[in-house]
Amino acid sequence: LKSDYGRKIALQQSTPETDATVRVDVTSYRHNLRSMIGMARANRFELVFMTQPSTWNSGVDPGARDRHWMRVYDGVVYREDTMDAALEQLNDVMRTVAAEDSVPLYDLARALPKSLEFFYDDCHFTRAGALATGRGLAHFLMENAVVPAVSATSIGGGEQN
Repeated sequence: LKSDYGRKIALQQSTPETDATVRVDVTSYRHNLRSMIGMARANRFELVFMTQPSTWNSGVDPGARDRHWMRVYDGVVYREDTMDAALEQLNDVMRTVAAEDSVPLYDLARALPKSLEFFYDDCHFTRAGALATGRGLAHFLMENAVVPAVSATSIGGGEQN
């Protein structure tokens, strides 16, 4: 398999940036989340929400901007702060719905630094990011009694956290 990741980065870097805001349909998103909750409860399975992190508007790793390719849409590139705010609107809806409907929420967007240590582009994990996410989610599930507690060695191959 061959990726066209480099071409996508080049396209974004050669496309003009806009000051326009990103349209976010929070009403439909809220409805979709509540539909998932209803389906989970109707079928008697435990649902856990997890927010979506990104490297947009990183304060810890400004070099992440050089690896972004997902801010381009319909011939323009949206600013990092605009994209970050739009994603945060969706994450806020998830946080609210989770609280209102008593759904466990792992807030990965707040737990994982916006760093190239954890992401190789806008939102895809490096190996370290996948490991940190998996471990963090496993601990969250155990701490919130979503799954039975297991020993620390069964999470992460014997390494202590």
